[in-house]
Amino acid sequence: MNVLMPEIATGLELETTQQTHWQTLMQVTSQRAWLSATPDIANRRKAWIVKGDVVGVIQTQGNWAEIEYVGDSGKTTHGWVNSNDIQPLTPPAS
Repeated sequence: MNVLMPEIATGLELETTQQTHWQTLMQVTSQRAWLSATPDIANRRKAWIVKGDVVGVIQTQGNWAEIEYVGDSGKTTHGWVNSNDIQPLTPPAS
């Protein structure tokens, strides 16, 4: 996972490491969220992100979200995923 979960006493402290156009953070909830070049299943690529990955949402369109995923190496992956494959980032149950 690429985002630290919040501490109860201090809340979630984030540090900006790069400028982005993200509106919010979401977490992948399906086993694989396939990336598409456009918000259309017909344009699905041979790339996916996996359950538990955290993504930045750039925009939404219908049942699709344009996302960026930053891997552990710092490499950024960009594409569209079905909104059913992601959910708002929430703290873990205590």
